[in-house]
Formats: sequence, C-alpha cells, structure tokens
Amino acid sequence: DAYAVGIPAAAVVTLDDNDVDPDLQLWLGDTVAGGAWRDESGNGRDGALKPVGVSGPYAAAGVVGTALEFDGTNDAVVVPYFPLNATAFTISMRFRNDPTATSSAFRHLFNMGGYDLPHSLTIFRVESNDRIRTLIHDANELPSNTALDVHNMYADSTWRHYTLTASTANGLRVYIDGSLAASTGSWSGNFDPVAALWFGWRGEYS
Repeated sequence: DAYAVGIPAAAVVTLDDNDVDPDLQLWLGDTVAGGAWRDESGNGRDGALKPVGVSGPYAAAGVVGTALEFDGTNDAVVVPYFPLNATAFTISMRFRNDPTATSSAFRHLFNMGGYDLPHSLTIFRVESNDRIRTLIHDANELPSNTALDVHNMYADSTWRHYTLTASTANGLRVYIDGSLAASTGSWSGNFDPVAALWFGWRGEYS
C-alpha cells in the first residue's frame, strides 16, 4: 500500500505490480545463482549453466543489471523445452561480441531445435563476414539460410539489442538496436522445435 498526502489524511492508494504480460513465456533477468540463470516470467523455466563452476558462464555487468559472460569455448545456458505459439512470437536479447580470436566459424547466441534442420532456430555471428545470421526453418525448411542476415556486425565489444518477431500476418523481422535490419514477407507458422533452448555454445551438450 502507498499512503497519499492530503485530505482526508487516512486515504490509501493500492498499487498493483501487474506489468508482466500474461503471454510472457521466459524472462532471464538479473539473478544468476545456484548454477542457474533465473527465469523471472513466473513460469519457473530457469536456465542451467553448462559447465557448472569456475569454468562455466559467470555473472558480469550488462547494459542494465546483470549479464552472463561466455568463454566462446564450451559455455552455455540450457532452458528446458516449452512450446511456442509459432504463429506469433518474439525473441529479444542484448549481446556483445568481443574481438578475441576464435577457432570456430560461428559464435552461437541462441539455438532451439538443432542446426539447419526443419523446425529449428539458430542465431549466430558468422566470423568470416561479420554478419549476424538468423537461421530459422519451418517444417519445409523455409526461409533460405541467408534471408535474415544482418551485415556489418563487428566483434568490437559493442552492446547490441537483437529482436526477432515472427507472425503469420507480418512474416519474419529482425531488428538491431530498435531498427528493422532484415525481413521476409511470409511465415508459415508451421514450427515446433521440440528441444531445449540454448544460449551460447551447443556442441558438447547436444
């Protein structure tokens, strides 16, 4: 409760903290503890840190609040499978790629449903050409692999904000720092990646 100043002095104003969208499925926020990145959506879908301990992902300062630092070798966060509303969904995150050299051709940010398969989504940086690639395939492996590429995404330690929106009404759209960067005109909605959700490197734990 919050008390209002004025007449009558006994007036009481009740404030309801109800600003969480009921359709929110996952919100990995500021709390990293007990080997997990805590889900603040209210659905209890905590992400497990892989590996656990000093060699795994660790909490670091983000743009606002807490971020996770990955080593680019074998660090990951794994969230158990949950179904998406494939006809309309949004994925949004902040990320930063440091200029540290890597032996991998890709720096994986996000994955669900495997790699380059029907019913899969992988978001990663292509090291050879400084692109962020959103590789999303429906049941018929559409759209094409490079349809949502964003160019000039350098590994320069700059924090970027990434958003993917998918809807059968408006197609697929990728926004970088709030600006539309790539899009397709259609999206079938035939998409059911029955697999865990991964942040960071996937290989060792597939």
